[in-house]
Amino acid sequence: MKKTLLLAALLVMTVKAYAGPDSPAAAEGCPALGTAVLSASAYLEKNAAAKAVDTLEQALVQASGARCESRYYFAAYFIMGEARVQQKNYLRAIDNYEKALAAAGKLTSAGTDPSDEDKAAFMAKVQRPRILAQLVLCNIKTGQLDAAIKAGAAFIAFEQNAGRDDLKYLDQNMPLSANVYYNLGCCYALKDEKDRALEYLQKSILREPELKNRMPQDPDLKLLYGDERFKALCR
Repeated sequence: MKKTLLLAALLVMTVKAYAGPDSPAAAEGCPALGTAVLSASAYLEKNAAAKAVDTLEQALVQASGARCESRYYFAAYFIMGEARVQQKNYLRAIDNYEKALAAAGKLTSAGTDPSDEDKAAFMAKVQRPRILAQLVLCNIKTGQLDAAIKAGAAFIAFEQNAGRDDLKYLDQNMPLSANVYYNLGCCYALKDEKDRALEYLQKSILREPELKNRMPQDPDLKLLYGDERFKALCR
């Protein structure tokens, strides 16, 4: 949760900077959405997911019709997705994360000041792997295995094409990468594809060796219980 909130803080700070009474967005009512993001982030930190969701949903209704910058929607949908996961409402989380990604695609063109665009681009890079990792998890939880694999492939592509700053971020968040590979292993096991499942599980424990302790008890990996290769990975 702490890492999630650190990521959310990057969004919150930028939204706060543009939610003042003298900001261009003030006349359009967008500060209400910015304030909601701040409040929802605080609720999420207190594990009050329902309050976070309710706060953001009301603000999004109020902001409908207003031409708020994409950063507002990106922050709102990202935090709402995190709250939905906390509630184990994975279907709604998928919808929120996909809307966050859609908003992220517009972030680099937000604002007229080049520094604004730099901030937006940075946020999109930082948040994208987190969102993709969450989409892998949520799609598995809802039985949408092909969608989970697609999100996992996008995460791996990001990892493989990452620049120096991106790699620094991924190195600092190695459990995120390990969990993506682990969840893909579970996904392929659920699809009765043993070899692919074992391939991704091996990659996951190379990144986070402690994951092998979860494997023998994970019901998603039941297909592999009797496989000697699986037993070797668990040792």
